[in-house]
Amino acid sequence: MFFTECLNISNFKVLNNNLIRVYTKEATSREIMKALTENQVEILGFHSQTESLEEYFLKVTGGESECGN
Repeated sequence: MFFTECLNISNFKVLNNNLIRVYTKEATSREIMKALTENQVEILGFHSQTESLEEYFLKVTGGESECGN
């Protein structure tokens, strides 16, 4: 896939042939969209999401925060 060739991104997942999830900051959103369009991939939407350090820690440890989240 061109992600690994053009952008050197290795941490991604293709879901249902119509959704790509990238789990790294090895490339910017602009670089990712450019690579997609240059490889004739139609972009219907683009969403960027990050986790806070606390959210990541809780996910990894399976714990809860003190406020009950």
